[in-house]
This record gives sequence, structure tokens and C-alpha cells, in this order.
Amino acid sequence: MALWGDQESVAGTGDIEVTAGTGAVVGNGTAFTTELEVGDFIRANEAWFVVTAITDNTNMTVGADFLGEAVPAVASGNTFVIGTPPKSIAFTDGTLVRERDALNGITGENSDVVFIDTTEAAVASNKAKGLDTGGWTQYRTYQDTDGNTRHKAEVLVAMRRTAAAYSAGVSAGDADDAEAESIAADS
Repeated sequence: MALWGDQESVAGTGDIEVTAGTGAVVGNGTAFTTELEVGDFIRANEAWFVVTAITDNTNMTVGADFLGEAVPAVASGNTFVIGTPPKSIAFTDGTLVRERDALNGITGENSDVVFIDTTEAAVASNKAKGLDTGGWTQYRTYQDTDGNTRHKAEVLVAMRRTAAAYSAGVSAGDADDAEAESIAADS
């Protein structure tokens, strides 16, 4: 997988089961050795994991997306996506961000790295959040000391990709639409 992908995620082949605690993953119809590398991110059943070892096409091990957290279970038969965020945002970054915010009294922190395509960058509601540049952006919301919601967006890598540039209906920046609360509006 490239150092900097140009979309948030791609569908993985087959389905998986994750054992809580151990992070053992058993795949059914999967292609772990050709689709994944150690250090890649996967998402199944609303949980993100980092790949820690790949044994063969149907067996691998994952860790929790935040250092020190337990690996949650994922029941068999769940499909998964392969996250393609920048390799430089190692899964430990989330822990460091939370610790820094706790020291600074920032509560309600919600931080994500998302891909914003040029169509999304032109949407007024995204611009109001600071999501006005195409490419990889670290975005977070937090409550200030007066209880006001604040938005912070930091462009990590600027890229010009339109939603229409992707075939088979796969758009850049659309993985966040699967979240309970989407980060970037599509139009």
C-alpha cells in the first residue's frame, strides 16, 4: 500500500472474525497476503484495528487502534474495509492527542484523519469546519471552556482528486459517511 493513499478505504475481500483480547483474525475467502501489510488499518463492525502480523491469506493478528486499549471481538461473517490513511499517522497518535488534550483541559475531543475530495472541499458546511482543501486532513472537534464546540482542521497532504475520478462508484472521502455522524458533507 502506498505511503499516501488517495481515498479513505477500500473493501477487503471476504469476511472476518476477530477474537477479543488476542487479536487473532480468521478470514473466510480473504486475501490477507496480497491486500494487506503489517501496519495497515482495517475496520470491521465499526471498530478500527492495526495489522500486527500476517500468517497467510486467512490468518492474521491485529491490535487495537489506540495503544493500551483492548481488542474488541468481531463476530464471524463481518465484512471489512482496508483503511488507507497516511502511514505517518501511526495508531499511537490517537493516544498522544488524548493525553495532550486532557492536560490542556479539552474535553469532548473527537479526532479523525479523513480524505476530502475537491467536491467536498467546495461545500459551504465543510468550509465552515475548515475542511476546504482537497487531500488528507486531520479534523477534530472539541468543547472550549465555555462549552462551545470548536473545529480544528490541519491539512496533512494536499491532493486534487474529484469524487468523479473514481470508478465503480467508489469516491474519495466517502468512508466517513458510514460513521453515525458524517464529518464531511458530499454536496
